[in-house]
Amino acid sequence: MDRKLMLNDSEWQSRRSAAVMHGVKVKKRRSITSALALVCFLLAFTTVSCQRTARGIIGEYTGESDQTLSLRITGDIMQVNTGPLTLTFKYSIEKVEGNKITALLDDSVGHKEPAILTLEGNQLTITGHGGVAGHWKRK
Repeated sequence: MDRKLMLNDSEWQSRRSAAVMHGVKVKKRRSITSALALVCFLLAFTTVSCQRTARGIIGEYTGESDQTLSLRITGDIMQVNTGPLTLTFKYSIEKVEGNKITALLDDSVGHKEPAILTLEGNQLTITGHGGVAGHWKRK
């Protein structure tokens, strides 16, 4: 006689419960895997977006109120030209949130100071660092 037919009601119930539980575990694993894939995609998209925003500050600017001031930003330095004097700062980007970039500026004597750069269209606003603070317009 077939083994299946010999099972009593409680054995059938426990096997059925085990099968259902296994199905639930598989579904949970699939949903967790899908959620992790979505999180990884969003992190990658955000990272690319942040890098794009950070690269967007690279360029040459003039002072909005004083056209004799100029600011040049490359991949690793900010250079402010005030006519007879040129100030150079190395910088590193600490955080990007939307169009706001938090950078750590390092002058030639090793003094590091944070600055917040806000990029809106052709205008760059820098707050928090006396050497480059102000409103700048892209050339």
